[in-house]
Amino acid sequence: MGGVLYGTRTGNHVRVTANLPVACEHRNGPAFTLSEPDQAGLDELLGGENEGTKGLKPVGWYHTAYRELIPAPGTEALLERWFPERWQAVLVLRRERGAPVQVGFFPPDTNGEVGLNPAHQTTVDAVESLPGPTLAKKDVASAEFDAGSGADSDYGTATSKTA
Repeated sequence: MGGVLYGTRTGNHVRVTANLPVACEHRNGPAFTLSEPDQAGLDELLGGENEGTKGLKPVGWYHTAYRELIPAPGTEALLERWFPERWQAVLVLRRERGAPVQVGFFPPDTNGEVGLNPAHQTTVDAVESLPGPTLAKKDVASAEFDAGSGADSDYGTATSKTA
């Protein structure tokens, strides 16, 4: 599963407060790789007004991972097309039965590349199906990170807050 992260940005500070899922046919197996019809759905989602996101802007992308806490193949192309700002990040949720969910924030570097090591990593107790405006059953009320600006900046830190 995966989708769009919505929130606010003030300077270099990004706060994620909602998310909307994007349908995926999984034409190429279990990885969250978008087919052409899936991409059309993402275009439609980003082009319209959506319940629960009024006053918010797309601040990034999320998807689940099952083996490693790394962005899915094709993430850089996805960011380049739909989330081109250097402050828009990828949130990866690694789920494993009977274990807390690992969460990693992956902001692109100054060249637009997303590395294999998260800028910040944390865990949450449980993640539900992510259909609505919260990221976790135990209410990850928001996720926040500081995105650098300029060619030589560091992305700083990211935090998740639980209610």
